Amino acid sequence: MSNFQPLLGGSLSCLAQCRSLLEIIEPEMLARTHGSSATVGTHLRHILERFQCLLTGLPARLVDYDQRPRNRRLEVDLPLLREALLALEPQLQGLDTDDLGQSLTIRESVHRDCDAVTVVSTLGRELMSVTSHTVHHLAIIALMLKPLGVALGPDFGKAPSTLRFETAVA
Repeated sequence: MSNFQPLLGGSLSCLAQCRSLLEIIEPEMLARTHGSSATVGTHLRHILERFQCLLTGLPARLVDYDQRPRNRRLEVDLPLLREALLALEPQLQGLDTDDLGQSLTIRESVHRDCDAVTVVSTLGRELMSVTSHTVHHLAIIALMLKPLGVALGPDFGKAPSTLRFETAVA
């Protein structure tokens, strides 16, 4: 499937942004609240665990995003978070082009007063979704850290289409 390299590259690029962030922030910045209960650590844990859910669900072809472990230690332990993010890379790189069209059953809650919804998807679509979701959370993290003077690159947390648009109009 010709979409394999862009999907894999996008996912790895997002994870690289997460790792680069961990190299420049102070450990206490992971747990600092920013006007809500959300912290940089909660966002990063959420990113990590969605990728983990996807990869863990592949053998059974059932991905349940509600079954995230919600490991709170990841939210405050910079070395543990770094190690967990690094562990995703070989798993993603081990995916095969032929796997992208693989049918998957996806379960996730989309309304607090209703049971989880189950739909059919593909690995390629889910990889695209998790990557886009990661960009969204990275953008929020950038907004949280800017007032603290953390210098992130101009591409951090920006959608690829936005970056291409900005390049075209520059």
